[in-house]
Amino acid sequence: MKSGFAKGPIAIRIGADVLAHALKFADWAIRFDEQRNDYIQPYRVTDATELVKDVIHAMLSEEEDGSTPLSDFLDAMTKAAIEDGSLSVEEDESPSNPYDRPEGE
Repeated sequence: MKSGFAKGPIAIRIGADVLAHALKFADWAIRFDEQRNDYIQPYRVTDATELVKDVIHAMLSEEEDGSTPLSDFLDAMTKAAIEDGSLSVEEDESPSNPYDRPEGE
């Protein structure tokens, strides 16, 4: 069976207008307003292109250990795939320390 997934690098694309639209319906960004007795969305995107730049900056913002929200996301999704039974990974019967340097370095 042929997969619809491309071989090679992962590419995730989202247009500026789609990202701006997604904010409009983000659960974290909607709140209940007691005075109106209704839900409100307190944010309005005024420049979708600038929002994209700001989101990219946030995605690549490094912690002290060098991790970023993007690397954390990829780690979590890789773990989820393995826990879901990915057939592309198997348990190593004689694991080694990934931090060991090869001899000669």
